[in-house]
Amino acid sequence: MTHRIRISQEAYDLLESERRPDESFSDVLRRLIERYEKREFAKREKSIFKNEEFESLDKE
Repeated sequence: MTHRIRISQEAYDLLESERRPDESFSDVLRRLIERYEKREFAKREKSIFKNEEFESLDKE
């Protein structure tokens, strides 16, 4: 199933600049979203381990 969406010319140009020769625009969006999700997960994980209440399990 496909859907049409409207985006600005600026957004189109940005997607086009990220597009690899063998990719559809759906592929580009999926890849960029996955990259964003991985970065956000890493940020949350990093903040958890910086929390002063966190104690290392190696301390025994």
